[in-house]
Amino acid sequence: MPGEREAQDRLRPGGPGAREADFASTPSQSRRRPLFAGLAGVLGLAIGAGTFLWSDTDMLGRDRFCKGALDSAEVRAVLTGSGRLEQGDGYDHRDPYYSFSCTVQRADGVLGGERPRMTAELSLDRADFAFSGSYQWKNPSAGSYFVGGATGAASETQAWVLLPQGCTYEERPGSRSHEVPVLKLDLTRGRGEPTALAKAAMSAARHVAEGLGCQDTGMLKTPARLQGPVSADDPANTCEVAGFRLPEAALVQGKAEQGGSRVTGHGSRTRACEVLLRGPGEPRIVLTVSDDPS
Repeated sequence: MPGEREAQDRLRPGGPGAREADFASTPSQSRRRPLFAGLAGVLGLAIGAGTFLWSDTDMLGRDRFCKGALDSAEVRAVLTGSGRLEQGDGYDHRDPYYSFSCTVQRADGVLGGERPRMTAELSLDRADFAFSGSYQWKNPSAGSYFVGGATGAASETQAWVLLPQGCTYEERPGSRSHEVPVLKLDLTRGRGEPTALAKAAMSAARHVAEGLGCQDTGMLKTPARLQGPVSADDPANTCEVAGFRLPEAALVQGKAEQGGSRVTGHGSRTRACEVLLRGPGEPRIVLTVSDDPS
């Protein structure tokens, strides 16, 4: 009968009533779409996480930097924060120690922002370079000096270590007899812990000294501690030296009268004291002393 044929046509897969169902997803296709979307999302997260780990962390990074002079843990302690550790300019491999200079920094990474950078280098300087008033080393009384072991100092942005006298420089052109070898470490775009900078400077100093064939590398012992600056406000015991006063000739009434002082203590071989004077222009006198033979 016509009514029955129409009903059967509607029930057949190819019948008129089945056209809409032909273009609709089957149950298995409906299940695949959320599955593919989930896999795509997981894949995207994995790629994003991998990019972040590679650019903003030290996962699978280098163990040592600067031709073995610095351990990655020491570098991380100085260059804190995110961003992958990368070595920048290095020294000439044909002259690896006399021209030692190496830069390590944090990469900008995904999160952006300026990242800290550290430069370690060997240089020849006057023995009093850290107290000569240069722009780079202009505040000796603000540093923390090594107590026990090597002669050196560190702050939140710098560190230096004197190399032993046995480090000869006859092979280096232009060297002078009154100059001493010193390992300097300079931190830019940020600040660090003085102890971390001191440890990195010590490692680099030992590495360079051994490469130079220094005779007495035992002088480069790790310091027992750092002696930081303390205030000393008694003019009768300036710089915490009992009975020491500035001579009257160093003072001018109303213009440069003695005030308090800042001193780096008594335990270190090299010490600095900054005496603040009361008067216009904030005058001051810096006194230093060292029993290091260099």
